[in-house]
Amino acid sequence: MISGAALGLILTASQLHWLNVAYDEGQKYGLPHYTQAIILVESSACIHKTGDDGRSFGCGQLQVSTARKVCKCNISMERLIRSNGANIRVTAQFLNECFTSFWPDRARAIYCYNAGIPQAHKASDYQVKHSKYVAKVLWWLKRVQEVKVSHE
Repeated sequence: MISGAALGLILTASQLHWLNVAYDEGQKYGLPHYTQAIILVESSACIHKTGDDGRSFGCGQLQVSTARKVCKCNISMERLIRSNGANIRVTAQFLNECFTSFWPDRARAIYCYNAGIPQAHKASDYQVKHSKYVAKVLWWLKRVQEVKVSHE
């Protein structure tokens, strides 16, 4: 189990729980720490459920259209907001699609999660390299990788 103290943060039991769920869902694709870093950046580990844009929802701040394409299902905005587990599952799936599309360029894969696959293809190397979003995710990635995870 990840601990907030290990990250140098004060986290609620709920945030710790969802970070552990993110680890488990991301592990299915070999991306456990990336999935944790994404939900920390996107929602502070499931605290902020609706994005500033009003179109992104839940732990992974997914747009409904993106979530539907990824899960090949008719997932609703309400489910993205209310079901953290379902949201994190789709977050890990989408992150996997980004990594599959842009491997081995991990910065572009992270950029893809935020901008979408078409925009990530169009973005210049400069845009990706200097993206504040990518920098935040990489910062959190380093922090969560330093923490041992146990399921005791």
